[in-house]
Amino acid sequence: MYKEIFSVMIGVILISSNVLAFAVSSQYYGNNPLYLQPGESMETFFTLQNLASSEDVRLQARITEGADIIEMTDSSDIYDVPAGEKTRVNFIVTAPASAKKGDSFPVTIMFGTITSGEGPIALSGSIGKGFNLVIGAPSDFDENGNLKTNLSWIAYVVIALVIACAAIFIFYLRKRRNMKPKWKR
Repeated sequence: MYKEIFSVMIGVILISSNVLAFAVSSQYYGNNPLYLQPGESMETFFTLQNLASSEDVRLQARITEGADIIEMTDSSDIYDVPAGEKTRVNFIVTAPASAKKGDSFPVTIMFGTITSGEGPIALSGSIGKGFNLVIGAPSDFDENGNLKTNLSWIAYVVIALVIACAAIFIFYLRKRRNMKPKWKR
């Protein structure tokens, strides 16, 4: 029985001429975060693509993560993406003023298809796109995304302490040598 139901479902999907093939792209993604300073804002965008379909697609955007730091700036959250075209989704990201260097804030927007309701079966899908907002400058982080510690000034302090200790030790030895009584011959 399950085999028959599964076969029918696969057949309906394969026969369906209304296959949706949309995608979402961005200049920021998992390994390429957006860097901002505390309280700083930046306007950016996602690109909705409908390049592999012969049908127009209507999508609705919904912020699922990071609603306190991201705001969509378009007049509507519904986007029409004609077949073979691209559409921009504009938004502004604002870093929290109380954030510290190295803090990371995830942002995710889901794009779901709005079905037209034609025919007995309507297929819909959704794609989520996200990135991390990281507080600081790209130069503050190593290639693995870890916050660099500024060891150069620590090294200078350690070297200065070693030189100071050596100078004090040498001064002490010379003073001690000069304080020894000289024997008369």
